[in-house]
Amino acid sequence: MADNKNAQEYASGRAKQKKEMESVPFLIDLIALESRGEGITGMSIVARSILNRQKYLKEKKDWEGVPVYRNAYLTDGKTDMMSLLTASGQYEPVKSDGKLDYDEQDPITAEDRDKARHALIIASNPELYADLVDAEQLPQEAFYATGFRARKAKEDASQNIGNFTYKNHIFNTATGTKKPYKK
Repeated sequence: MADNKNAQEYASGRAKQKKEMESVPFLIDLIALESRGEGITGMSIVARSILNRQKYLKEKKDWEGVPVYRNAYLTDGKTDMMSLLTASGQYEPVKSDGKLDYDEQDPITAEDRDKARHALIIASNPELYADLVDAEQLPQEAFYATGFRARKAKEDASQNIGNFTYKNHIFNTATGTKKPYKK
């Protein structure tokens, strides 16, 4: 009986791992679309904020240990990367049908994707990311960023927590620890 349970757990784990791996090309394109004009540093901060969201959802607490509510980032409790990336209204390049909005006038290039891959590697590795934060003299909030908006985007008071600016983006450390206030 125990062998069967272990086999089921193994198969379930492999299926989850496969699902996460299938989200990587989408994630790379999203990073490129969101921040390709910001260089490796800006792309790395964007990538880190996305990875932080997933981490906090999975751990059910933010970087300070405060519980993250179930529907933070509008994923309805789902913690897989595609649910996070395609949640309604979370990332500008993601259309309402969950697909990326590729601009035919300004297509993603192979160089954009290479930079986004490089940025994702940096964001995924704590030592590399710490080196980037130090080298670029970024604030400590860069380690805990969970969101961002373009400078030209409308003001959103829920995002005014731990803000810092890098080039065209205002990043924040808002973690979904409080349910949004409904009027």
